[in-house]
Amino acid sequence: MGTDKIQNKRIKELLLKGIFTMCITISVFFFLKTLIVRQYIPQYYKLIGKSLEKRREIVYKKNLYYFLNFCLKNLPPFSTYRLVGLDKETTDYARAYYYLYPHINTIGPEFILMYKTKNYSEDNYSLWRKVDEDNFILKKNVLHN
Repeated sequence: MGTDKIQNKRIKELLLKGIFTMCITISVFFFLKTLIVRQYIPQYYKLIGKSLEKRREIVYKKNLYYFLNFCLKNLPPFSTYRLVGLDKETTDYARAYYYLYPHINTIGPEFILMYKTKNYSEDNYSLWRKVDEDNFILKKNVLHN
């Protein structure tokens, strides 16, 4: 009877190891299949060996990265902003929000960041810094009594 318990225990251990190995194998297969089918591997390969700045330029796309870098260099520390020109549901918007931290994205901000937006104006704001005709920063006008 003692040997039956030992054999049953060994069978259970082997079965669990087999199931675990099969689950890992299937997971790795689907992970690699996703990378290959969606062609992520060539995209990731471009990032290998690049500096952080170059990687950001590739991932954020050159124009957006240049504009965000311009904003980061020109905005006063911890200032508030609103970003116009990017849809809030896009990855680019999330990247911009992350990149511009610790500046705060809010309603009624000190600055409005205009990305790929021509001829935009808003009451009580005037042009403050400019990259080109499509990309610029508006600053809130301060009213003095």
